[in-house]
Amino acid sequence: MKQPADMVITGGTVYTAEAAAPFAEAVAVRGEHLICVGTHKEVSVWIGKKTEVIDAGGSLVIPGFRDTHIHPLHGSLLWVECPLAEENSVHGYLGKIAAYAAADAKKPAIRGNGWRQGLFPSQGPHRALLDPIVPDRPVYLTALDGHSAWVNSAALHLAGVGRGTPDPCGGKIERDQNTGEPTGTLREWPAMNLVSGRLPPHPRRDLLGAMEVFMEMAARAGIVAVHDAAAGDEELETYAELSRSGALALEVGASLLCEPDAGPEQQVEGLVSVRRRYTSSHLKPFAAKIFLDGVIESRTAFLSAPYADQPTQQGAPVWDENNFRATVTALDRHGFSVHVHAVGDGAIRLAIDALQKTRRVNISSEGRHQIAHLDLLRIPDMDRLRRLKIIANMQPAWFYADESFSEAMLPALGRNRSRRIYRLRTLMNRNVRFCLSSDWPYSGGLSTFKPLEAIQVGLTRKSLSGSESRAFIPDEQVKLRELIDGFTIHGAFAAFQEKETGSLKAGKLADLVVLDRNLFTVSPEEVGRAQILLTLSRGKTLYRG
Repeated sequence: MKQPADMVITGGTVYTAEAAAPFAEAVAVRGEHLICVGTHKEVSVWIGKKTEVIDAGGSLVIPGFRDTHIHPLHGSLLWVECPLAEENSVHGYLGKIAAYAAADAKKPAIRGNGWRQGLFPSQGPHRALLDPIVPDRPVYLTALDGHSAWVNSAALHLAGVGRGTPDPCGGKIERDQNTGEPTGTLREWPAMNLVSGRLPPHPRRDLLGAMEVFMEMAARAGIVAVHDAAAGDEELETYAELSRSGALALEVGASLLCEPDAGPEQQVEGLVSVRRRYTSSHLKPFAAKIFLDGVIESRTAFLSAPYADQPTQQGAPVWDENNFRATVTALDRHGFSVHVHAVGDGAIRLAIDALQKTRRVNISSEGRHQIAHLDLLRIPDMDRLRRLKIIANMQPAWFYADESFSEAMLPALGRNRSRRIYRLRTLMNRNVRFCLSSDWPYSGGLSTFKPLEAIQVGLTRKSLSGSESRAFIPDEQVKLRELIDGFTIHGAFAAFQEKETGSLKAGKLADLVVLDRNLFTVSPEEVGRAQILLTLSRGKTLYRG
């Protein structure tokens, strides 16, 4: 008899994400791998005396989810900071900040997150609102979208930011129109980092503890792999320490952050050294991240035409165009997958232009480059994505019109352009390769790291509550199989792992989840409520409900 399986899962429907044979009845696992995916009869021959047999009870087995654009450590740290996302007014923000600061008078700095751009003037919130509440300690509060910070005078003083401080490359210090003094709003991370880089560091135990909590919650959500979309020293050191101790349960990919004011060759050589130092079996920093523009809500996204409510402004790229193109080409030449943040149609066009030039220069390149977000994407650029084999990385949890949309995006874009955002269906119809992700914790209420919730929104184009009277741009709704593929096999492809994982096939890694219901037989509005019963990564149980 053949060596029996360690585990057999039967009695349900298996969605394999294999195009040639998308459905099966059962799977068998031995060690780290799947040894059989097929009918009940085919799998049953692998059952031995010690085989654990799991009856799926008519529910669904699918590949383990892969989040290809997330900020796991940063997001989990936000859980211990002052949360503002549930407040709906400036008064509510101030009350929450005051209470948080008063609860621990010895905390050296007050960190928080979740304020909405639309509740403040276009220039953003002012430090004068914070100074009476916390006059003696730095306050640093990130916006829902993660692309702006609101700080008090003590924080500006700590960082040495004043009237004479120039805007850093790719960032903006909002200033009083009369005095030139900083108002307390910092746009984009080069400006935000002027302050955040001077705050007391997080204790090591907090970093490790936060990541351990995230890994547990991710396993409960069916996630077996994540890709940190902007990994710095703090993130890499945390992941590496967990990896060395054997505690890094998830597979972690990482995009190393590129600086817009650094020379291409010198910067890339430094990233090569970082990649070499941190690569391990569970940690793979194989990509490089470039923030090419900001976000529409703060009017920092680079558009091809002016903002509807600011007719003299259309945003600007964070990078000098020549430096951007040279850096992309150098990254590709050194084997990095380039991961570009591009929201506005102007930034998307510029990113595609640079990658097109890179393809011409590095003829033998096999880079699997990605453009993330693609909020405002034009049809001609979709066709260019397809021809150049650029992967579109999108976030289906965003695909509905929430209060932030009406407060910020709609006024910024106007009604016509705002009806052309989040065009995943159109992109798929033009055969653009894509993968799906969360970008958690950014975008606040729209952001969830639970793939099933994101899949529901992608299906319905409504919020999880379904309170909207109609779907947001219903022509862009996507099918269930397509959304599952985006979080599984397409994510594996983006990481050069499609031969090893991402689908359920004999010989591949046993990365899978068992759900409590068959998603193909329930209503779209029920998908996000499905529970994970079992998460396996390389045949190891990460979660069992």
